[in-house]
Amino acid sequence: PPPLTVTLRCAIDDTIVSVSAAVQYRRADSHYGEQRQVVQVQPALQATVRPAVLLLREQMASYPVAVDLRNTSQRDVTGTLRLLAGERELARQQVSLGAGRQEALSLPVVVDGLTAPTTARLVWQPADGGRVPLSTVHRIAYPHIATRLLLTPAQLRLVPGEVAVDPAARVGYFAGAADELGEALRQLGYQPRLIDPATLAERSALEGLTCLVIGARAYETQPELVTHNARLLAWVAGGGRLLVLYQRHAYTQANLAPFALTTATPHDRVTDETAAVRLLQPDHALLRWPNRLGDADFAGWVQERGLYFQRTWDPHYTALLACADAGQDPAEGGLLTAAVERGQYTYCGYALHRQWSAGVLGAWRLLANLTASAAP
Repeated sequence: PPPLTVTLRCAIDDTIVSVSAAVQYRRADSHYGEQRQVVQVQPALQATVRPAVLLLREQMASYPVAVDLRNTSQRDVTGTLRLLAGERELARQQVSLGAGRQEALSLPVVVDGLTAPTTARLVWQPADGGRVPLSTVHRIAYPHIATRLLLTPAQLRLVPGEVAVDPAARVGYFAGAADELGEALRQLGYQPRLIDPATLAERSALEGLTCLVIGARAYETQPELVTHNARLLAWVAGGGRLLVLYQRHAYTQANLAPFALTTATPHDRVTDETAAVRLLQPDHALLRWPNRLGDADFAGWVQERGLYFQRTWDPHYTALLACADAGQDPAEGGLLTAAVERGQYTYCGYALHRQWSAGVLGAWRLLANLTASAAP
């Protein structure tokens, strides 16, 4: 509901009529004409934590976390920024921030003894006492709807767990449609190279890489990938490993994979995030190295198992996993892999992009395997 409203009371003969409306700011736009905006109320002090999820896979005394702190008020503030998991303090920092100023801070987060996934909340403690939980403000603004502010807790999800990573892997990636792929790779300890598809014609574009990851729906959002797809397949044939996260129908209709794939219409997906996942080839390298995958890696998933699973595939491919919604036949086209001369191509329709932001450890373990070099 709007934070500010006004009520007009009218007397019509002997009847009182009340009409309420949101308080609006009105302005003239030279192109669109009169524009109206409902008055919004936002916190005076706002914070954004990056990354929002932290994978604790190494024995480190502390992890650096970035905090963008913004003072929208008209007065200077002084206090202590604290990161609290319940009453346990994981980090603190003294801060003075001028009116209308924004500052990027690096907060060393101490996680000794943390053995279970934990959510820590960012709290502001003013110099004069008290405690204020901070929020992140998301501005939702599009031409066809009224602008709104969405407030979410300024917090950090901490996920401890064993995730082995191939130290010899050198990973490049093409960003997908808001899939946070780059951050997921960095959480594994990689220093991934973000590749501009427009540079694929250059010989040096893929130099030194052992694995390329193409983000979810990247073939839609970056048409240069289609233009230079033959270059990618030639790189795979020469010994590279190409991992393609889920793509929609146009990908298979254009025959962009090295061997034929068919996506059904409507596409095959498994919407039950708790559906049992069966390992069809449990000793396959992608399921055993550097992490031996099992049932625990598919626990705690959110929203769905996966989408745009393939309906049919060329015999060159090996299906690695199967799952199904209740009453449906097992879908085996969610994780397919094939040797391509000296390299390897893998298609993954499992919804990894949804799991990373939710802190699902198994999704990182699977990603670590899919980006690793050939198993020893």
